[in-house]
Amino acid sequence: MEYLIAVAECGTISLAAERASVSAPSVSTGIGLREAAFGLQLVVRRHAQGVSVTVAGHQVTEAARAVLASTGALSDLAAEITGADHRTDQRARVRGVPSGHCTGGAAAHPAQL
Repeated sequence: MEYLIAVAECGTISLAAERASVSAPSVSTGIGLREAAFGLQLVVRRHAQGVSVTVAGHQVTEAARAVLASTGALSDLAAEITGADHRTDQRARVRGVPSGHCTGGAAAHPAQL
């Protein structure tokens, strides 16, 4: 989910990979796995021009943002609980890709597809 969000915000797989600190093939593979799992085309790969996010891709991206925000809220709650209860030292961790930090590229809006 993080890779799809990064691609949607950056407009290219290479910039999304840079932002996520992973290789471009990892981002491409991750998105491909999501596409296969959901049975949807989430991005249109245009080699020289980067990628365009499909209408379905934009919908899934927004849902993914909501899921990650909820997961972050759960992590915050867990930190509050563990801070108040010193009997346990477990921490909830959420993997995420920082928002922003794209040095170029612009994802296509669904109306542009």
